Amino acid sequence: MNLEELSWNDDLKKIFLGERYDRQAIKNILMVKASVRRKGQGVDYATESASREEFENYQVVQDVFKKLFGLSGHLDTDVMNSFWTTYKCLLQLNYPNVFTPEGSTRADNFEPLRKHQGPLRAEIGYPPFDSPDYLEIDPKYLTYFRENYPQFILTERMIWPEFLMQNFNQFERVHGNIELMRFARLTHTIGNIVVVPKGFNSCRGGGDYWDLGLNELKLFLTTCGVWDAFLEKHYLRDYVDDDDQVKTFWQQHLTERKLPQTAAEIEQFLVNINYAIEHRGRDILAALRRQ
Repeated sequence: MNLEELSWNDDLKKIFLGERYDRQAIKNILMVKASVRRKGQGVDYATESASREEFENYQVVQDVFKKLFGLSGHLDTDVMNSFWTTYKCLLQLNYPNVFTPEGSTRADNFEPLRKHQGPLRAEIGYPPFDSPDYLEIDPKYLTYFRENYPQFILTERMIWPEFLMQNFNQFERVHGNIELMRFARLTHTIGNIVVVPKGFNSCRGGGDYWDLGLNELKLFLTTCGVWDAFLEKHYLRDYVDDDDQVKTFWQQHLTERKLPQTAAEIEQFLVNINYAIEHRGRDILAALRRQ
């Protein structure tokens, strides 16, 4: 893929997956997460050291941002809003017995897991996980699933993305969510990638949500007197209000960095973020074509 071929709605996961690319956008996310990490090679990748899943480092992305924003040595590209945390929260809220059971997987805890009790909650410390350190399903969960969910397809040393792929239809309330499917496709389009200072990603926190990231940038850019110019240059007006204050994605997110705790909060976030990504992607491609 090159600059001339790129459109605002091109899902960069197509480069990674090739003929495996699926019409169900969430399956594409899971296939990428389930793939063994490999180094980028050939014309699709900007550097040999980049993992193939780092879509912001694909050559076509680098070409876009070099042309429009003049990438230099102290700047980098980053995905603004990642998919997994929102997906995890929606699974936990819809299927609490599966993803937030009672009990612990600590080595010194020998009690079996039990079905969820109490109010619904979304917590970062519960599965499903996509980070390398916790990718493999804990044996306690496998035992719990075998005892309570005989319909699940399970294998030893299974990883969470594979579990979700193999049992995809068991989670229809989430996998059939139209706005979530749309977000799964848009999350790796040009409108969800931004230029940031090198090393900036380490301070974002909160599951990689762009209201937190943009608010961190605002503190610095306002002091430098370039906040308004930054918003304009990088097509970020959909993320601020009429007073150029960063819009919080849901209540208390900017102040307390809380995860969304209701399906309604997630749905509103998805509607708003899908619009913002699409609108920004169209603006970036229009600017690119004018040059």
